[in-house]
Amino acid sequence: KQLKYISAYLIIAAAMTEPESASANQSQSELINEEDPDACLEHDSFGAEQIAAATELSGFEDDGEADEDLFEELERLRESGFATVDEDDADDGGGGLGGGSETAWRIDLETALLDDECDFGTVRNICRGRAVPGHLRAQVWSICLGAASGGARAASLLDEFDGLFDLPEQAELRAACRDFVRDWDAGGGEGGVAMQSDLESMLTHYCKLTGRKFLPVWLQVVRALLQLPQQPPQQQQPSTRALFPMFSALLTKYTPRPEPACHVFRLLLQYHEPALSSLLDSLRLPVADFASDWMAGLLARDLATEVLHPLWDMYFLLADPFLLLFIGLVFVVNCKESLLAPDVDAESVRRMLSTTPSALGVADVADLCTLAQHYACRTPASLRTLFTAALFGDAEPDADLLMALCLPVTVAEVTRDPPFTLVDVRSPDMYNRGHLAGAYNLDSGLLLSRPTEFDSALAAVVRTANGPLCVSGHGRKEEDTTTVLVAAQLLRRLCPGVSIFPGGYAALHKELGPNRLAEHCQKTCPECARSAAASSGGQSKQQQQQLPSTQRASNQQQDQPQSKQQQQQQQQRQLAAQGEQQLFKRLRHKADSLVTKMSQLAQAGIAISGVDSVGGGGGSGKNSYRNTGDVFSLEGEDDEEDETEELVSVSTWQRDALSSYPCSLLLGDDNQQTPGYLIIREQHMYLLRLCPKQPGMAAIVVRRPLVKVVKITSKKRLPEFITLKYGDTDKDGVTHLTDMDRVVIPKAGEATKDVKMQIIKLLGGVSPQQ
Repeated sequence: KQLKYISAYLIIAAAMTEPESASANQSQSELINEEDPDACLEHDSFGAEQIAAATELSGFEDDGEADEDLFEELERLRESGFATVDEDDADDGGGGLGGGSETAWRIDLETALLDDECDFGTVRNICRGRAVPGHLRAQVWSICLGAASGGARAASLLDEFDGLFDLPEQAELRAACRDFVRDWDAGGGEGGVAMQSDLESMLTHYCKLTGRKFLPVWLQVVRALLQLPQQPPQQQQPSTRALFPMFSALLTKYTPRPEPACHVFRLLLQYHEPALSSLLDSLRLPVADFASDWMAGLLARDLATEVLHPLWDMYFLLADPFLLLFIGLVFVVNCKESLLAPDVDAESVRRMLSTTPSALGVADVADLCTLAQHYACRTPASLRTLFTAALFGDAEPDADLLMALCLPVTVAEVTRDPPFTLVDVRSPDMYNRGHLAGAYNLDSGLLLSRPTEFDSALAAVVRTANGPLCVSGHGRKEEDTTTVLVAAQLLRRLCPGVSIFPGGYAALHKELGPNRLAEHCQKTCPECARSAAASSGGQSKQQQQQLPSTQRASNQQQDQPQSKQQQQQQQQRQLAAQGEQQLFKRLRHKADSLVTKMSQLAQAGIAISGVDSVGGGGGSGKNSYRNTGDVFSLEGEDDEEDETEELVSVSTWQRDALSSYPCSLLLGDDNQQTPGYLIIREQHMYLLRLCPKQPGMAAIVVRRPLVKVVKITSKKRLPEFITLKYGDTDKDGVTHLTDMDRVVIPKAGEATKDVKMQIIKLLGGVSPQQ
């Protein structure tokens, strides 16, 4: 539908420009067929395929009626810098999105640049999305990037360099600079030792200023800046030191952090093209394998200079740092047909996606930017709100955002007009106490208890939804253990536009207030109850402060003996707890020796009477392999572990682990769901339970040696429901089950594969069947 708007706008803008000749009118008629506004240039195969794919993706059907929001949308596009495409814009380095009198706007631009007070707004209003003339490009870029021009400013910036070449990657940086200068000299440039020294100083100083690690692709950015034509044309190329302000501003403003950027790109691909995202996941092909250099070097390594410079014109004039992600999305979607072909493998897909940008031509730049903005318009604005700091800021990214299963959205996005199709996964009882008007209720509890009924309800929601699907829960981690599983079910159905609303009902209640929620019941609403409890606590403190001083003193005297008594009681509880811990240690030592002796007797074939078979992990009945006998365990062992469980930092454990996966732990006889993590290390596997009262901390619930895992099973209707079984093998090769754990993991396939591969590694490379 956005393409429809853009096409209509191009027609209107063409009518508003000054007619210069019949050839100009003819070029417009070639671009847009008024009888079929969705048509595109036939000579541009890249743009034609992209626009056709995007039109099909949007599902727009022309009903012949005028859209009331058309002119509002056209005005928004006008403010964004869109105008008509003029083939004359290919002069001086590439096509653009502009039109009108070619001579007039160039003269206006040259005149404006003569003014020392020329700013970004002036340049943008004159260029209006057109490719900048080559001889003016250096000045325009410097203004767009906010980089001061002139050698004095560059020298002052580099004068702050401490002169120490002591980065951890200094040897790699020096070798890369040497190779770059050698290639530059071979290409006809003038480099030499001075250029190599300046390069190393500039890159080392930038790394120290920003805390970033050097990447070799940055030298391709330097090459693109060195190849800028100068004004006047006979002026020599700028020195490497003079480019430092522009180089520093370009990388800081427009190159995202590699790891968060790859994660956000995966979320974007999953939101718009879930089939392609699923393909990459099935091939275990990370986004970083083909897109990391795109993002780190702004495509400087992949595009020829005559294509890169016009693309950067559009990039800097639009001033949208996220545009690079949407350009990458266009590249991947352009390969959709080839990617979904049968018998593709990870290496061929990686090679195909890595080389896709190199096929871009000068005439494709305008269509590429148009399609990138098309996807940007169809992406929730929450992307920029939530991820700007993570991608382009100095603070550490939020761990929850970097582990999001699908694109998260804010409360402002959920409540905008037109809204998402909100899928409220709370129970019907909680839903009836208050909800967002128009939200679907899909009880996530059915996912585990009655999966067939859940599948039918989910299919009905997908069939009747009138917008992108957004999954919402309570808004509290301890209560939203199954919310992510509902989102996973939608993604498995390859539904486009799936997002998750972490704020849930709590954020809606706070943002909209009780009066704007449907069927709100103040007496039973949990958020109203929390607010009332908080306000009553605050009022009691305020009332205590408002009492007369004599009465407050009397109250304090009355409270003093009680506080001493409380201290004595606490000391007694601490002593009792210490005694219990010592007793538990002694009992456990005795129990371990008893278990060892009884195991020896069992292996010797001596029957042990009076011992019932109790399944570990809350199971019941006999657990055996082949012709194994009963397996026993000591009752109350789990209770002892709960008393002595160890608290650890989740972020630290994730950093030190081989892999980690968010999951829901099924604990106790009633399989109570608790949010946690599955942590895989070299020798052991851990299950961590999140502590609601201590954010970022978790308790170690289970610690299992990986070699003890004998079987991993899952439910057919719910593949995320995983059962891990542990056991020992006796001298006859018979495996005896000793315990089991049940977890619900959204990425169950990846988690189980990582467990199996690590077990194979520990066992010396045996096959999975063995």
